[in-house]
Amino acid sequence: MKTRSDFYDEVVQEVRGSADGINKTESRIAETKRKINSGVFAPEYIKQELQPEVKRLERKVFNDKDAAAARVRKMCDDYIEELRADEELDPAALTDDIKLLQAGVKLTERDLKTLLSRNENNGTMTQILLRYAGEHDIPTDVHYIGNAPTIKLVNTLAESAQTALKWSQNYQVFDRLLGADSILAASFGGDE
Repeated sequence: MKTRSDFYDEVVQEVRGSADGINKTESRIAETKRKINSGVFAPEYIKQELQPEVKRLERKVFNDKDAAAARVRKMCDDYIEELRADEELDPAALTDDIKLLQAGVKLTERDLKTLLSRNENNGTMTQILLRYAGEHDIPTDVHYIGNAPTIKLVNTLAESAQTALKWSQNYQVFDRLLGADSILAASFGGDE
């Protein structure tokens, strides 16, 4: 699975590239409107050529924004799927500590805390140990939240990317939402 920062970089690159393309089309719209308002062209030419061109380009901008937002949403949905799959119990991640649970000996709070500490980077063992603690009413002061915070962050990224695309001509919006100094950049930069 790719790191959070790599995923974030891919999304930002997609949004930036899409916004650049959209902005080029927006520039063509502005140029065509300048031609319309210049007074240089005949009314018939404006009506038959330039105005339809503006409408065609405006539809293109609308469609390009929708398509870019859909690509970003798909990227986010795929990453969320990877994050959820990463939380599934994995038999390959079982350690020898599982033997203590299978031995039938009632483990103490201290025993469980030691096992949890030893397996803190192993989601499968952590979940199994916490289930044992719950079944035997043993307090541990440990909670498994898995990838829930990252999933929430990915959904926020998708929404921010859509806003950045909506305001693609305003680079300040992009910088504030997705730029290097943004809260999202800082949040995705610290891989766990």
